[in-house]
Amino acid sequence: MTIEEIHFVLDSFMHFMPEDEVEDFVRNSVGKWVTLTLNDANKIDSDCVDGWIDGDVRCHVSARKAAMVRRAITESGRKCVMVRIKGHNLDRGYKTAYCELVPPNVISDDFVTEREKEYEEWMRSYDGGSGPLSHDQQKLGVNIDFLSQMLQNDVATESDLLPVIRNYIASLHMAFSCDEKEDCIKVNELIQNSVYQSVRDCNVDIVKAMDFLNHPEIRLESVRKWIEWLKETDVCQREALQIRDRKGLAKRYGMLMAFPRNLFSRYESDFVTFCGNLFYNKIPSAPMQLFMTGVAGWELAKARIEAEEASAGMDKEGEDEKVEYGFVVDQRYAEAVVELVLSYMDGKDRSQAKDIMKPIRAAQDAGVIRRITFEEMLLAFPDYCPTSKSSVSKYTKEDDTPYSDEAFKAMVKDFKSLLNGQTNNEGK
Repeated sequence: MTIEEIHFVLDSFMHFMPEDEVEDFVRNSVGKWVTLTLNDANKIDSDCVDGWIDGDVRCHVSARKAAMVRRAITESGRKCVMVRIKGHNLDRGYKTAYCELVPPNVISDDFVTEREKEYEEWMRSYDGGSGPLSHDQQKLGVNIDFLSQMLQNDVATESDLLPVIRNYIASLHMAFSCDEKEDCIKVNELIQNSVYQSVRDCNVDIVKAMDFLNHPEIRLESVRKWIEWLKETDVCQREALQIRDRKGLAKRYGMLMAFPRNLFSRYESDFVTFCGNLFYNKIPSAPMQLFMTGVAGWELAKARIEAEEASAGMDKEGEDEKVEYGFVVDQRYAEAVVELVLSYMDGKDRSQAKDIMKPIRAAQDAGVIRRITFEEMLLAFPDYCPTSKSSVSKYTKEDDTPYSDEAFKAMVKDFKSLLNGQTNNEGK
């Protein structure tokens, strides 16, 4: 993979700089390292490639060379490629710089992190698109890659490293996923063992930045900001608009509930504990991003639907009853049947699907409900519904007999008696 020359165009924020400062920036960039990353969020230029200098986005590859660079990044198998600025074009009247791709033997392949591969399991659980990264998340990932490669191979100077380390420290609060945590630990060790004293001195600030692990209020604020930022993104806005009604909400709720390790249950039931556990969960960054984007989209849709219902003056309780209890054979006794099911579910853990489904199957065998669907379970019993569709299906199959104990037989009898009691009372 060879790239003879790549031209860089200054990012838009530089256009507001005085002419002499722009030229100084270009001139001073010669010799600096640039990390090239794909920018798939750019709607105007689908081939956009960002250039990170000193730990932040400072330029992008010219359109003429962008497609070629994208191919180089893809072929490298990494999220980015490293280049060093070779010269500038100021003498030709252009405020651009050019560079050479770092030779492959400078950056060793054996340092490419082998990250945890759980994506297939996660992607099967949720069919939404992967969400965008906030700027802090992008910055953390790019700076991890830069520092890892530069420190491992000892090819960067103090002036190359220190600005990136400052940006790395500023974005450490976004280290939520397992791959980011593990990579941060490796980077921190490399910084501690640097040949430069000024770089080693940065470890004091890194320790302070990582101390957010011991401060729940900092983690809490970081996650809240992340979710609020996600809600403003186009991806979440579009996702929320795809959820049109409460049935759509229930379906999306089920997808979120299907994520491994009871993530959504923790998120809903105890946000403080969820934020506390977030750092320690073995969750790769892509699935975590996927999950949080799904949560943000679901919350946006829920708020919109509730507002629409309120403005339309809908009787939400009446609407919910029609949707939630449609599985009850005789709708006149729907509330009584559901209340009895809930009384048996009370105190049970939704992760114990067999225990949760026992009263459902008892009601089914008693003839008071038909076979319930996963979506109906979510609407009628949101606090107890098992986390997977297969559990609901497994314990309601009419040809199977998953329960035969005395407690189950007593439940069946109670459901039959409930219906008989209601009928008898009406007859009186």
